[in-house]
Amino acid sequence: MPCRRHPPGDCDPAFDPNGIAIEFSADVAGVDPRRQPRLIDSHPSPIALEGPDPQPGRWPAPEPPPPLAERTAYPGEGE
Repeated sequence: MPCRRHPPGDCDPAFDPNGIAIEFSADVAGVDPRRQPRLIDSHPSPIALEGPDPQPGRWPAPEPPPPLAERTAYPGEGE
C-alpha cells in the first residue's frame, strides 16, 4: 500500500485488527503535499485550478479567538 502524502520510506502502512488499512506517517521538513500533488488531473476543473489556498471573498474572515480566561478545556479519552 503506497503512502500518498510522503515520499517512499517516510511512512509505514499497517492493518488494524479488523483488516482495515491504516497508515503511520511523519512530516518531512520542506515537503508540503498541498504544493506537490502526486495525483494530477489531465483536465482539472476551474475550482481545482484555484489551488489549495483560501480564496478571498468566498468565506468570511475568521474571528479572533476568545481570551484564554474565557476558554474551556474538557478532558478527553486519555485523561
